[in-house]
Amino acid sequence: MGRGPVDELLPVGPLLVRVRLPKGVRLGRVKLLVTEQKPSHTLEKGEAVFQLPSLLDHEVIVLE
Repeated sequence: MGRGPVDELLPVGPLLVRVRLPKGVRLGRVKLLVTEQKPSHTLEKGEAVFQLPSLLDHEVIVLE
């Protein structure tokens, strides 16, 4: 007998996220659509750097 489907989700985090931005792209803000948060961010060597406090199953990150 195989194992049944997983029905429990466990949050992970905090997670440090780094997104390399194309040259010439300016970043105004970062929004998390699932948790409806706006984390602060920094720009380091052409990368947007921010922290996801927690991740349960998915998140949608918008860089504006």
